[in-house]
Amino acid sequence: RNPTRVWEPGMINQESFDYYMEQASNILTPFLRSRRLTQEEPYAPFPTARLQELSESFSWNRLPTLSSVSTASSLPGQKVDALREMDCDALLTNLHASSYDVKLAIASIE
Repeated sequence: RNPTRVWEPGMINQESFDYYMEQASNILTPFLRSRRLTQEEPYAPFPTARLQELSESFSWNRLPTLSSVSTASSLPGQKVDALREMDCDALLTNLHASSYDVKLAIASIE
């Protein structure tokens, strides 16, 4: 099986990538939540002290849920409310297919 390239190093700076992930999250998170496609019960994958620290680091200051502990939230350089139900590979593929034009990539998500 041949891999599909979904990332081209040096094609986008961190600031633009962070903006893309933030905008994608702003569109997809409410969509997923409104359709009850998320796991919103409190989730404790870490020891209590680490969980409290993580909870305080979130901009919304609430306990993490199964949906909020995700790879998507760790990709940007800033904190983003990105859920695990967001397909990171699809988001990266979309950005790559849009030639790293963030506005075009966001428009295709909308």
